[in-house]
Amino acid sequence: MTGRRYQGLWAISSCLCLLHCHSDALPAAPGATSTIRPAAIVLDPASDLPRARAIASSGQQRITLIEPAARAAIFACVQRLFAAIVQEDLTALQGLLTADATQIGNTHRQNSRAFEYWKQRLEKLDYTDLSPRLIYTPQSITVLSEQQAAQREANNDDHLALRPGEILVSIPISSNVKAPRRFGTVIELALTPVGREYKIRALQEDFEAP
Repeated sequence: MTGRRYQGLWAISSCLCLLHCHSDALPAAPGATSTIRPAAIVLDPASDLPRARAIASSGQQRITLIEPAARAAIFACVQRLFAAIVQEDLTALQGLLTADATQIGNTHRQNSRAFEYWKQRLEKLDYTDLSPRLIYTPQSITVLSEQQAAQREANNDDHLALRPGEILVSIPISSNVKAPRRFGTVIELALTPVGREYKIRALQEDFEAP
């Protein structure tokens, strides 16, 4: 009898010991205060990305390049501009311009609202006998990023001043455009992104309309 009693006591003691050793792994009772803390997580605070650029130097730590699709949108804007001119389509022309679009004047002419300027120009000159494909060639177009335009400005070159995020497009006019002269030698556009497209915010040209 005594042996059985000692065996029973030993079994009870073993169970109590196991319960004590594993009590930390058991879920806490409702209302109980737990001292367990989750591991700390260090978050990197969000920061703004730099403005998109067409080019970037290797010394820049972080860059955001303009998507290849942007170049197609730029050329599409140029194509629609000359199509609107030769068709003398004022509605299409107005749709390509920003609300504050400006025609940059030269030494003999002050700046003016681009739409009003082209409206008067199309009334004075006939562009309907021209073909957009003969006015310029896509291969001759130069597209400059804001950074490249700033480098030109540092060299005192005469060009449009860009706003942040804009693109400068330089379009040499073909010498094969038949007389009378209706364009300058180069048209420069300041294009601003609007959604997935570009609109013309400013134009500059070495031409004096009669």
